[in-house]
Amino acid sequence: MSARCRLAAALAGAVFLSAAGPARAVTDLASDVSSRLIEITSNFSGASLLIFGYARSGLEREGTDLVIVVRGPATDATVRRKERVAGIWVNRSEVTFEGVPDVYAMASTRALDEATRAFFRQVHGLGTENLRPEVGEATDGADLEAFRAALIRRKMEADLFQDRPGAVQVVRDGLFRAEIDLPATVSVGQYAVDVYLFANGALVTRETSYFAVDKSGIERSLFNLAHERPLLYGLGAITLALVLGWLASALFRRP
Repeated sequence: MSARCRLAAALAGAVFLSAAGPARAVTDLASDVSSRLIEITSNFSGASLLIFGYARSGLEREGTDLVIVVRGPATDATVRRKERVAGIWVNRSEVTFEGVPDVYAMASTRALDEATRAFFRQVHGLGTENLRPEVGEATDGADLEAFRAALIRRKMEADLFQDRPGAVQVVRDGLFRAEIDLPATVSVGQYAVDVYLFANGALVTRETSYFAVDKSGIERSLFNLAHERPLLYGLGAITLALVLGWLASALFRRP
């Protein structure tokens, strides 16, 4: 389904909610994403995801804000600290964090400290500074906060973590949109898109949608082979390397 069709569906849902009567709260929120599947092909260089929707209460009111967070998939991440010993750099300490999202992208109508209260930022992990992944294993005496900061810094340098205050655009009459850029190194898996509606810094409601990133074509076949039959995949890779090496030697052998 195209982005235009998804937006029309979201608006239709919002109109239905408006007609449902005063028993419902006046803060209903509808949102969706431009694509439910992002395919990784041989020439994949990243993708742009459009997130759009409608807030029935209106977004033009002072003190009304939106925060959008894209997360997923969760994985473990190990951060190591190297030190120079006798002229050689060696790993002296390390920390493994559990449940770290491979991608974390936050977009909001304005700065988080202006749009939300600290309590909600901490509880819902809004903004990279409020990400607190669980510690799995750690070297004795390791400075956990320093390792957490290093993890987030590394992810941000790779564009896998993003903080984008002001990136949510209020179009008109409660309509909003935001674009999130996914880098070429994005992982295969399921992703969640949470849209939070705030009023005077307090959370009013939240809407969640999902999309997936998956390989297609020969990349999909090789990925499946590597995970389902790793021995065969390894033998095939070694055989191919040997054949290519022999061909290169034969082609460039002097007469």
